[in-house]
Amino acid sequence: MTPFDELQPMMVDEGNEDDGDDNSNENILFTGDYFGDQYDAQDFGWDSEEGLQVEGIDTDLGWEPPCSPSPSGSGPAQEKSRGTASDESHVANTNPTERLRVEEALQQPIQRVLFPIASAAKPIEERCSDAAALAGYRLYETQLHPETVTDINNQKNIYAPFASKLDWQTARWAKLRGPGSTAFTDLLSIDGVPNRLGLSYKNSKELNTLVDSLPAQRPKFQREEIVVAGEAYDVYFQDVVECVQALYRDPEFASHLVFLPERHYADPDHTMRLYHDMYAGKWWWAVQKSIEESTPGATIMPIIISSDKTQVTLFCNKAAYPVYITISNLPKDIRSKPSQRGQILLGYLPTTKLEHISNKAARRRTLANLFHACMSAILLPLRRLGVEGMEMASGDGVVRRVHPIFAAYVGDYPEQVLVTGVKTADLDSDGEDPPLQDISQTLAVLATADESPVEFMRACANAGIKPIYEPFWRHLPYADIYLSITPDVLHQLYQGVVKHLVSWIKAAYDPAELNARCRRMPPNHNSIFGLRAVRALMDFVYLAQYPIHSDESLAAMEDALQRFHDDKDTFIVLGIRMDFNLPKLHFLRHYLLFIYRFGTTDNFNTEYTERLHIDFAKEAYRASNRKNEYLQMTLWLERKEKVLRHERYI
Repeated sequence: MTPFDELQPMMVDEGNEDDGDDNSNENILFTGDYFGDQYDAQDFGWDSEEGLQVEGIDTDLGWEPPCSPSPSGSGPAQEKSRGTASDESHVANTNPTERLRVEEALQQPIQRVLFPIASAAKPIEERCSDAAALAGYRLYETQLHPETVTDINNQKNIYAPFASKLDWQTARWAKLRGPGSTAFTDLLSIDGVPNRLGLSYKNSKELNTLVDSLPAQRPKFQREEIVVAGEAYDVYFQDVVECVQALYRDPEFASHLVFLPERHYADPDHTMRLYHDMYAGKWWWAVQKSIEESTPGATIMPIIISSDKTQVTLFCNKAAYPVYITISNLPKDIRSKPSQRGQILLGYLPTTKLEHISNKAARRRTLANLFHACMSAILLPLRRLGVEGMEMASGDGVVRRVHPIFAAYVGDYPEQVLVTGVKTADLDSDGEDPPLQDISQTLAVLATADESPVEFMRACANAGIKPIYEPFWRHLPYADIYLSITPDVLHQLYQGVVKHLVSWIKAAYDPAELNARCRRMPPNHNSIFGLRAVRALMDFVYLAQYPIHSDESLAAMEDALQRFHDDKDTFIVLGIRMDFNLPKLHFLRHYLLFIYRFGTTDNFNTEYTERLHIDFAKEAYRASNRKNEYLQMTLWLERKEKVLRHERYI
């Protein structure tokens, strides 16, 4: 059963007329506490004989105008333009049999077409033999202190530098699940506890010294100071190259890494393209082809960055601004699970509001430039390595020339505006797709930054961008930031479109009618009222979350959105909306483009970022004493990472 099968919108027949089926029982009005004879037409605000009059629209027990079938039986008589969606996709949205056919195609064995250039992602043979000697956990084992790798019986101690299994398990509990450092020290200070447990440490300080001696797989945090308008702010970050190396060479990921793009099809004739993980999209294939033409033998490492400011306290309005990084060589099933450790905290950005700058316009410009200055410094190494590449060994010891290239940015709407540097503006309300921002025009404007500040700001205003002097993506190779902002299921669909839709339905129906209809329905927690615009938009929401798409299912998704735009004027007629200039609704027009480029939306859901906040921001802050917290948070995270690494080694 697919999600769509379970969540089909429902229509409720209000009458008791015979449906024409001689074999069916006569329809009987439901009576009792749920609906029945407790209510009459006046309770719902309509006349049962004349219907509800809404600005010239005569409806029957409701306000949606009747749908006149077209000659083909697939839509209104005067069909509006539906973009590029085919007639078949429209039928698939209204005909369960056709929809089932579309979905069954997604469950067929995948027909793969490999990247055709033989030199792509080719191992560097002369370097592989040296790296193979230290593949897996062998390098980690050699970095452990020699005097601690054997026990008193001269047997190998896999828990070293901890004395025993119990010694290690107590340490692991203390660092990952236990109380604070002071409480743990108080526990160990009880007479006889360390000796009876056979612990090699007697307080938290000695335990921390032991944990600090473990080899580090991931880099240490660095602190840089940035001065803005006379005020100094700290930026904490890890080396971006060492971060992606840590993911790429992790032995746990060696068997899962993807090195080349592929084209996937649902049929042997290769006529129906499939999209799911990022390596099956069009972006990776195009970049791989471009690099192979100039420097053959490249392995692309697509970089995904995500960021989101979050509160770390319920009071005092304390916030953190974490930035995360991952690579698309890891399948999305690993990247989406925090327990797999496929995402790394890249850094903490300043959370200042620059309140010492009194001019609000200047403050907004300075905040945007502060963000981009920090990100530029953090991602600086990618400018050269994205073009030249670097030798990098995967967890199995195979060395390739890897090109880390910025591919996608994940964030909510404020974050998207900040990253792209665009200004919010009124959007077309007719559902048409305005042209995307031109990156070449933007780069041309940014090139005038060294000229007169007044002329620079005027040029930025004419181009529709903010006066950012050095956007972090300006010099990154193969980067088009306007084609790197990804769909956001959490904020755009759930907290955006669906939230608006629920409010519109509440405004359209009297509360008594809503309650009555819900009571009359069979038990179903996913019931949706039968408005055509509502059904069309919910069709899009469900289709947009498919973990795998075909050309047909994407056409059906596009058609569902167009059907909503065709019928949405009903909300304007009722006075519920004046227009539909909603950025989150507008972005739905671009979902197909980004699925074609990067794969399905579950590659980039901001739900993953929200979940990472718990581990990398909230718990880290709670482990500090709230004074100079970032030094303590980063040190706590480094020790936690070492414990998790040692656990995997054991």
